[in-house]
This record gives sequence, structure tokens and C-alpha cells, in this order.
Amino acid sequence: MTLMKRLFFYIYFFISAITVLFSQNTEHRIDSLKLLLKDSSDVALTIHRNLLLEKIYRNINTDSSFYFAKKALSFAIKTHLDRHLDEIYAAIAANNKLTGNIKKAENLYKKSLWYAVKFNDSSTIANVYGDLGVLYFDQGQYKKALEYNMKSIEIADKINYLYSKGLALNNIGLIYYMLGDYDLSLAYYNKALQIKKKLKDLSGIALLYNNIAIIYYYKNNIDKVFMYFHKALKIWRKQQNLRQMALTLANLGELYLEQKDLNKALGYVLHADEINEGLKNIHSQIYTKILIGDIYFNRKRYFKAQEYYNKAIVLAKEIKSNQDLHDLYKKMSDLFEASGDIQNAYKYYKLKTAIQDSLLNTDKQKAIEELQTKYETKKKKQEIKLLNNQKKLSDEIQRNQKIIILSLAGGLILVLFLVFIIIKRNIERQKANELLAKKNDEIAHQKEELTSSIAYAKRIQTAMLPQYQIVDKSLKDYFILFKPKDMVSGDFFWWTHFDNYTILSVSDCTGHGVPGAFMSILGVSFLREIVSKEKIIHPGTILNRLRKEIITALHQKGIYGEQKDGMDMSLITINHSTNTLQFAGANNSIYIIRSDVSEDKKDINDFQEESRIKKELSNNEKTFYEIKPDKMPIAIFFKMKPFNTVEIQLQSSDRIYLFSDGYADQFGGQNGKKFKYKPFKNLLFENSHKPMKEQKDVLEKTFVAWKNNFEQIDDITIVGIKI
Repeated sequence: MTLMKRLFFYIYFFISAITVLFSQNTEHRIDSLKLLLKDSSDVALTIHRNLLLEKIYRNINTDSSFYFAKKALSFAIKTHLDRHLDEIYAAIAANNKLTGNIKKAENLYKKSLWYAVKFNDSSTIANVYGDLGVLYFDQGQYKKALEYNMKSIEIADKINYLYSKGLALNNIGLIYYMLGDYDLSLAYYNKALQIKKKLKDLSGIALLYNNIAIIYYYKNNIDKVFMYFHKALKIWRKQQNLRQMALTLANLGELYLEQKDLNKALGYVLHADEINEGLKNIHSQIYTKILIGDIYFNRKRYFKAQEYYNKAIVLAKEIKSNQDLHDLYKKMSDLFEASGDIQNAYKYYKLKTAIQDSLLNTDKQKAIEELQTKYETKKKKQEIKLLNNQKKLSDEIQRNQKIIILSLAGGLILVLFLVFIIIKRNIERQKANELLAKKNDEIAHQKEELTSSIAYAKRIQTAMLPQYQIVDKSLKDYFILFKPKDMVSGDFFWWTHFDNYTILSVSDCTGHGVPGAFMSILGVSFLREIVSKEKIIHPGTILNRLRKEIITALHQKGIYGEQKDGMDMSLITINHSTNTLQFAGANNSIYIIRSDVSEDKKDINDFQEESRIKKELSNNEKTFYEIKPDKMPIAIFFKMKPFNTVEIQLQSSDRIYLFSDGYADQFGGQNGKKFKYKPFKNLLFENSHKPMKEQKDVLEKTFVAWKNNFEQIDDITIVGIKI
């Protein structure tokens, strides 16, 4: 389900500066203001006009916006008009925020606030409080963001400043949306909507309709989602706001796609794509072309889906959007697999994997590539130089041989000269060879240092993994199959034991190799803090806390094009006193195989009616259960809800399996297909009666035979335990 992945990016946060879309009217207004600036002798009016130009340019051209803000500041300082400094510093702060200078923006907003308080400018105080709220929201500091928006409302109420109050109410709605409190979010959006209607602010009304539609989506009220999107679309059409029309049409199209109304979905998205092409908005074109491809994919019209995915790939390459390319390569791999073209499915899977690693650690990847390029370039240059020297030497000898034959009289001199040249050339060649050898040694040394650094990273990662003695105390029969794709791994397993509880997890971080290892070290560190130090044992609470720490550490905001770093995880807590298991999962299931259900052996569903527990396989001796996870990662996500915890009463001889996706996703066999989960489940089920160590041997041998000559495509981790 992709709808809210995109809708999330178009939920609107209001800021105090008016957003300006570039149009002919805007261009005319800019020209008029610039002419007025030339003729203006009133300094206060000049400052005001510069600030107007700053606001117009803010969402069009940051350099121009900065220029006019600084001109306003220069006039104010020269003429000692401090009265305008609150508004000027707020404008410069906004530009710094847009260009990523967050700390500088925060300081400038506070400077603006100081001048606003000094001159008792309540409207600017309300605006700046709201803007600081936006700034803190962007940094994931929701408590602080809420505090500053509340301050903005308090000031706005005192002076009946509806404009600023409307902004703050909307922004508080968004904060509660991010915190997953959809009822409170909706209440604040509706309060903001009433103000926008009083102000007859049609654009603000439409944007709030959009935000309200998204809340109803999460509340599973699809009729109201459609209703509010259509209300927003009606306003955008009336205002001829093509950009917003395209966004809303695409959102409606994706909603119809989710409802499996493919004809309506295609109509809306084709219209949106046509508008985006006219606007030359490449990011939006990528989005709509992917959507059209998805619709054709659902229709099983694979050739048409491929056509639109390829169009999107061309555009993504044009703007170097690796995140879009990663998603598109994944879609192309799925498309070719669905159409039976395994060779191309494997090709695009490898492209997706390669670009995933580059997304995770672009700088390090560039460094390695530059090192290799320098090595190859220098090597080729030296080879060419040596070949040229040898050729010149050969030509020289031939010429001199002719001269000796033609003129014996001058032969001796020429021979001596030739000897001198040969000696000189040999010396030059020897120096060139020595230089080449030295450079090759340097390259070899650099590569050795790089390998040594990765080996050191491996030692660090290994040292951070838990020691087997810990689990030996509580679990007697278990195995761990851990096969990194590279020297270091993006998968990790972790456990601890205290107070008669064993907590065990298997995690799959985005990427593998060095980038994945960085994420795994982060994950282990946070788990130690949350579980070992704070003694939190409830799986759902652990995953909620871990997600919060990852989002904060990686400064994730959920904006379009942002790298989707994070991890999938299965985590269990075994209470040895009550013999119960609690499970929470982020995209990763666990499997439980239970011996035959007799008088003393209960079916798992006898203890609780749980839709997430699925009976997969069964015979006269045993039953295979899959315990489903929550479909969201440990990272920022379009639909973040608290992780759920499933509790199961364990029985003697229960076998429990935690795993990453590397085993099931491995290409191999005679036809080069993925191993997939059904054969993986069958393999575990058929061998579950064996001791855990033997099960591990079976898994390893099966993997090696399946992979054969194919490259291992991902890290592999499987943990099996017997109660």
C-alpha cells in the first residue's frame, strides 16, 4: 500500500510568511516593486518593499530572497530604524532555515523575538513563536514545537490576530498527527478551518481540507477522505492552481488504486501527469508516472507498466534522485518476476541493492570509487608512458641503423650518440618504473588500510554482539545462523537475560556492508540503553522507544526524497517464571512450531483469538504458526502507530524462529529465482524435529546448494530456539 507514503509528504505545515507560487501576476508584481524601489526616498517604505520582495522570492529563488532581506537590514542599520529589525531578522531566519542553517535560523528568530518584545510588536511575537514551533518540529522536538505554537495562540488571542492563530492551530494538528493522536489532530484542524473560513482564505481552506482528508484516511473513513479531497480539488480548480490540482488529483488516483477502482485511478493520475508535464515539475512527474506504472501493474499490463517505470527512471536519473531510482528498480524487479523474466528480475534487484548501499553511505562509496579510479588512471598513464618510450627507442634504433649503413664515416659518432640516448632512455624508464612501483605500493597501502579499517569495524561490530554465555544460561538448545554478505553486516542479533526474563531480537538494517554495519551498531547501542539499563522488557514499548531514538539520531523528518534509513526487527521476551512469550515485530514475523495438539498440548489460538497468528502448516505430529508483525519499520514512516505486542503461552518443546529476509530473497536454483518464504517455511517444518544444531547444518547446506554460482545478495540471520 503506497497511498499514504505519498500523501504524508503533502500534509501542510503553515508558516508565517505567505507562500507565493510563481505566475505572470507574481512576475508583474516583482517588476512593479523593483521600479518603486528606484524612486523611493522614504526609508521605511524602502525597507517594507525589500521585505515584500524577500517574501515573494523565498519559495522561488533563495539567493534573491537573501539579497532583499539583507538590503532591508542594511537600510535599517544605516538609518537606525530598529523598529523594523524584528521583521527583518525573522525574514533572514526563514531563509537560513530553508538553506539548512538550522542553528543560525534559531538564533535569528530569537533575535527577532527580542526586538519584537522591545517594541511591543505582538503580531510579530505571535508569528515568530509559530515559526520557532515549525523549526523545532522539523528537528523532531515535538514537545518544544507544541509549546511555541501554544505561545503563538496565547499572544494571537490577546490581540485577536486570527491569521497567526490559524497557522498555529493547523501546526498543532500536524504535531498530534505525527504523534498518532488523530482525534486531537482533527480537532485542531477543524478549529483552524473555522478561522480560515472567517478570513475567506481559500488557499488555507483547501490546504486544511487536504490535511483533514489524510486524518480520515488513518481513521479508516474512506468516504470522508474522498469528500475532503474533492472539496480541496474544487477550490484549486476555481483558483486555477495547477500545482495543487495535480497533487490532489494524484492523491485521489492513488486512493482509487488502493480501492481497486483501476479505471478511475488511471483517469485521475493521467490528468495529474499531464498537468505536471506542462509545469515541467520533474519530482511530481516521477511520482505520477510511478503511479501510472503501478496501476498498469495491477491490471497485469506489464508492458505498459514497464513503459511508465522507464519514463520515471529517465527523469530520476536526470535529477540524480537515487531514492526514486531505488524504489523504481525494486518495482522493475517485481514486474519482471511477475512476468516470468527471471534474468531481468535479478538484474534490477542487483541495481536496487547497489543503489541502496550508495544511499546509505554516499561519501564513503565515493571515496572508494575515487581511490580505485586514481589507481586505474595512474596505472594506465604509466603503461602508456612506458609503451611510448619503448616505441620511441625502437624508432631511434631503426633510424640510426640506416644512417650507419649509408655513412660509415659518421657511424662512430652516431653510435656513441645512440649509446648516450639509450642510456638516458633506460635511466628515464627505470625512474618511471620506480615511480610506478612507488605509486602502486601507495595504492596497495591505501587499500590495505581500507581493508584493515573494515576489519577493525568488523571487530567492533562483533564485540558489540551479545556473548553466547548469556543465552546459554537460559536456553539450552538453540542455533544462530549468521552469514554476512560482506566483511561486516547490516543484520544483527541481540539478546540479554535478567530477572528470569530473556529478551532476544533479530534485526535487518537498511543496506549491508559498512553502511548497514553503522546502522546495526546504532541499533545495538540503543537496545542496550533501553533494555539493559532501563530494564524495559515489554516488546512493543521497546520498539516504540527504539523508533523514537532512531528518528532523532538520524534527524528524520519524512520529507520527499529523504533517505529511508532504519531497520526491520522481530523481538521476543520470554518469561521463564510463567513460560510465556511476548512478541512485537517491525515488518519481521516469527515462526513457532508446536508438537501435536493432544490433551496437554494446546493450540496457540486456544489462549487468545488473535488475527495476527496464522496457522500455516500442519500434520499429525506438529503445527506451524506465523506470528505477523506490524507493517512499519523502526524509522520514520507515513503511518506511525504504536507497535503491538502479542502474548503466547509456551509449551514444552515449542520451536521458535527469528530471521531476516536474506535467506528467502536469495537468487539461485536451476532457473535463477528467489528461494522465497514458502520453501523456507517447509524447510523449517520438515526438519524441526531435529536438534537445533542439526537444523542449522541443514539450513547452511540447503543455502549453499541453492545459491550455487550466484552471488549472495544480502546478509542472512536465522535464530532458532527450543523451549
